[in-house]
Amino acid sequence: MMPHAASRDVSGLLAEGVAEPVAGAEPALDRLPVRLDGEIRLLPVAEVLYCYANGDRTMLVTRGGELRSHLSLSRLAERLEPFRFFRCHRAYLVNLGHVCSVIPWTRNAFSLTLEGGKEVPLSKHRAGELRKLLGW
Repeated sequence: MMPHAASRDVSGLLAEGVAEPVAGAEPALDRLPVRLDGEIRLLPVAEVLYCYANGDRTMLVTRGGELRSHLSLSRLAERLEPFRFFRCHRAYLVNLGHVCSVIPWTRNAFSLTLEGGKEVPLSKHRAGELRKLLGW
């Protein structure tokens, strides 16, 4: 590892869209393959607001609509972790860069409001981890 690489700011890595590789690991790609109109297109990770599982389907939600992914939600969570995605619920994965607010419903139930007003659930089991992550 080069000396300056150790002192790089994490936010700079996220802004670049590529995580610094761990020794022996492959760098994270900043695009996801999705099928659209008979083609496989490469969707920039930054455009994804959130992902959700619906039965056997995994959907990626962008400002422009929904796209189906061939990856499971668990696999997407692993792949997108370097890009500030957070598993907020067993069926949802959210891009923290698009979260505007955390709304409490009850003492232990919350939802996350995203840009554009869409709300996604935050499970009580994941709320504690998000609190630590965001420092709230």
